[in-house]
Amino acid sequence: EVVQPETGVQVSLSDSAIDRNKNLQVWHVRTDGTVEQITDFTVEENSVSFETDDLATFLVYEVTITTNIMTTDGNTYRVSVSYTQDASVPENTQLEVRELAEDEKADYVNQSAAELAIEPDNIRFARAFDISLLDLDSGAELEPASGVKVSIALLDTDISETEQLSLLHFGAEVETVDYTLTGNAIEFETDGFSVYVIVDHAGV
Repeated sequence: EVVQPETGVQVSLSDSAIDRNKNLQVWHVRTDGTVEQITDFTVEENSVSFETDDLATFLVYEVTITTNIMTTDGNTYRVSVSYTQDASVPENTQLEVRELAEDEKADYVNQSAAELAIEPDNIRFARAFDISLLDLDSGAELEPASGVKVSIALLDTDISETEQLSLLHFGAEVETVDYTLTGNAIEFETDGFSVYVIVDHAGV
């Protein structure tokens, strides 16, 4: 016979796949079959902890939507967006990524050079992507209610051969975005989508 606690107890789930830097969701399948999301939890190292009064099945996972795009030079990029419930992204949401054509991209490249205080001739290559989230039920583009994690993986490019990579976001104003490199993937957090430009350049 399964004995349930009379009051709330603290539960800690540990796994090497649990990472404090990931956008995690925790769900609870109660003993009566109902499903609820646990939003009050903490993540430390490789463990997630929360309180419950019903010991049953718990699910811990990260929500990620991904798309691949082949650019005009034949290279393939994989773009992924990961988020939690706080982002208020509807279930039926599609990630849209469009590469800007050369004539459309030119102005963004020049603005990127100005933002980086370098000459346009110092840019070895540039890729400009218009990234958006599309609610398939309403057909409307949407912005996340909180920060989401974005990964742009350069599947056919060895980043170790690049001189210096910079990432710029063209929103209400142009801004240089802090990122981390994981393998050949550029990873960053944002709460807004539009045009992002990746440039490999000499100089600052």
